[in-house]
Amino acid sequence: MPASTPITPSEAVKAAFDYLKTVSPDSSKFTNFRVEEIARDKDGGFTLTLGYDIAGEFGFDTKRELKQFRVAQNGDVEWMKIRKV
Repeated sequence: MPASTPITPSEAVKAAFDYLKTVSPDSSKFTNFRVEEIARDKDGGFTLTLGYDIAGEFGFDTKRELKQFRVAQNGDVEWMKIRKV
């Protein structure tokens, strides 16, 4: 993506989601994904929060997790961190 073309919100969400799946060995246990927060930064990138449920040892044993991401204008994920509520 050329530097002059800013990333769209949907592209930023996809980049964050793909990054999460790549770095999380148990991503097959993730369900119920939602975009919880998204904001365009002054430089054209995005800071966003993805929420998802993760299955525990038993099928009924799920918990909600939130991860916050910084996606640069060019689509690169710069960082990911746990989002506490």
